[in-house]
Amino acid sequence: MAPGPRAYWSAAAVAAAVRRGEVSAVEVAEAQLARIGALDQRTNAVCVVDRTGALAAAAVVDDAVARGADPGPLAGVPVTVKEAFEVAGLPGTCGMPAYLGRVAGADAPAVARLRAAGAVLLGKTNLPTQLAGLQCANPVYGRTANPWDPERTCGGSSGGSAAAVAAGFSVLDLGSDLSGSIRVPAAWCGVAGLRPSPGLVPKLGHLPWPPDGLVDPPSSVAGPLARCVADLDLALGVLAGPTGPASRVWTLTLADPPRPPGPLRLGVWAEPSAAPLSSEVAAALDGARRAMETAGVITVDLVPPVPAEDVLALAWRLVDAEIAYGLGEDQRGNGTGAPQPVRSWWADRQSQQAVTVAFDEALA
Repeated sequence: MAPGPRAYWSAAAVAAAVRRGEVSAVEVAEAQLARIGALDQRTNAVCVVDRTGALAAAAVVDDAVARGADPGPLAGVPVTVKEAFEVAGLPGTCGMPAYLGRVAGADAPAVARLRAAGAVLLGKTNLPTQLAGLQCANPVYGRTANPWDPERTCGGSSGGSAAAVAAGFSVLDLGSDLSGSIRVPAAWCGVAGLRPSPGLVPKLGHLPWPPDGLVDPPSSVAGPLARCVADLDLALGVLAGPTGPASRVWTLTLADPPRPPGPLRLGVWAEPSAAPLSSEVAAALDGARRAMETAGVITVDLVPPVPAEDVLALAWRLVDAEIAYGLGEDQRGNGTGAPQPVRSWWADRQSQQAVTVAFDEALA
């Protein structure tokens, strides 16, 4: 799997080739590591490279194939993870100089699930300081550029994640998203990113949330980035599922949900006044709607059950509350992370659930 076209294989294609013995997991890992070494000076997407760990993990996959054992759904697939996730033996700083020299003692649950599925972890990807910003630079690792144009930003905060996948350094990356941190860089780098529903993928072991905590944050989520939607589906099947002190690794097989008979129905959310669309975006959405209708889909205008302005105001309060817990008082800045009264916080959590129920009913 030399640098070049094969560097852009899908996760499903890599795993199938490794299982059939057409290419070894070690060959795949060595090629990807060589590609990072040769090309990443221009982008600076992979800020921590674990060559020794990657080749050791790849050898385990090859041994399983040789024995006729199932190495997992991500057999030999080269992956990276956002630097904020705990990876045993690797640094975790969140781009903060105060955390220099800090090394994780154990994998975050989501990272452990990738490993258990046969993925080969190449290293960690860059992010803005404290995950704060729609760019990707910090005083620990420097700036990550957009792989399509180094003069432009890759976005943030999962900027290194999107850049690494777009540049063909890794096939999948594990990112995180509070208020756009997967979606924005995925869009700006031309890859696919998924922000799962809260609670679907464990986000324990993710800085600056206390890495040894047992409670997931209430609003931000962990999710995959890939070059195609099919790989997001494959990754989600590995990452999703409940967690608990007794078991930190859980592989979930996602089945297609039952569909009522008849044509597929697609809800189209009309443009909210709180987020006006540019003419180019509006035209693209209209074209997508027409294409779906041509394919036999029935489209229906969806009236949001809760005003977008109210959802946005609630979202920013939840973001602020999460920042307040995840960072110490000396780390908060720009007016964010102000502590809230307990009654206000629980009222917002109740409102969060009410919004979820309202949209579920509208979509039904």
